[in-house]
Amino acid sequence: MTNSDDKILIIGSCTSSKKYSPLNEATEDELDDPILRKQKEEELNRYTVDALDMYQGKQHTLTCEAFKLLQEQGKNVDFWIISAGYGLIKYDTKIIPYDVTFAQKSRKYVKSRGKLLNIPDDFDKLIKHYDKVILLLGKEYLLSLDFPRPIDENVEIIAMGGKETKKLLPDQKNIHFIPAGKEEGKKYGAALIYLKGVILKKMVEEHQFDL
Repeated sequence: MTNSDDKILIIGSCTSSKKYSPLNEATEDELDDPILRKQKEEELNRYTVDALDMYQGKQHTLTCEAFKLLQEQGKNVDFWIISAGYGLIKYDTKIIPYDVTFAQKSRKYVKSRGKLLNIPDDFDKLIKHYDKVILLLGKEYLLSLDFPRPIDENVEIIAMGGKETKKLLPDQKNIHFIPAGKEEGKKYGAALIYLKGVILKKMVEEHQFDL
């Protein structure tokens, strides 16, 4: 159950669709080099916005709507995003447009880049501050967390996804899985790419957040 004073964390993923996509958007090498990143941030300064507003993919926008609804319901909720360019970032982090993705990348690449961006360690430190964590992550983004591996058993984890997602989740009593596969897609009339956002928003709208 979710108590009124529980601290809730939603973790989503970045999307290729962005508010701005200039031809000179930042590359992986530019973001990874501190000097080049600073130069690029100055070059693209007029395109700088909060991560919440930069990503325009449908799952992200649905997650944002659910996040805002939870705030309106008086929930103590926070929203962070796993970015293939920046790492694990809070929704109000200022970012510039970039062209880096985990999608369709090899397991080796995703795990390696995840560690380079310190995503697994940042995740472990972050979740200690919350009572309940909701993961709206596909296979590649779970791999960026270096899953499957043991995680803090004092935090309730709720993960949505298909069969591939379930395979990557640690076998722990504090981890709950909500199916978001083809069957659920038919039920909700939603494509798999944004189904997790649809389910989360519906749960919030119907006040079914307590699991």
